[in-house]
Amino acid sequence: MGDTKRSLLEATFVMVDDDLDQIFSTRRRVRQEGIVNRFVSESRPDRLFETLGDLIEMGIDRSSFLLLLDVNMPRESGFQTLRKIRAHPDFRDMPVLMFSASGNESDILEAIDLGCDGYVVKPFTSEEFFSAISSIPQVKKRLLIQ
Repeated sequence: MGDTKRSLLEATFVMVDDDLDQIFSTRRRVRQEGIVNRFVSESRPDRLFETLGDLIEMGIDRSSFLLLLDVNMPRESGFQTLRKIRAHPDFRDMPVLMFSASGNESDILEAIDLGCDGYVVKPFTSEEFFSAISSIPQVKKRLLIQ
């Protein structure tokens, strides 16, 4: 995973999940792999575009964004959020890894139909997580360029 790590060092992980324990454990998993890049979390999907705008205002390049999006959230589902992302002119190409406790085939197919770049079922191992990330086309492209 050395090349993947090198590529991910420049990524800005933006995690949207209402479960703070999941955010903490994912952040810890990323750091345990030696990836000490930017990791931003948002517990409210309806604030995602505001959060992304704040990151851009801070000078963070939007092409570095890698969105980690939970499917099941109370105010707005990950599916609804993904629809908004894919319809937004500035963020429609942002890589999105969705995750859920549901391994239901219909949920996975819906996520794919809506344009997610990967899907992992919780609880997931570090290997499953990083394998899903390294399979995202934009991450693969960065690996080939470096």
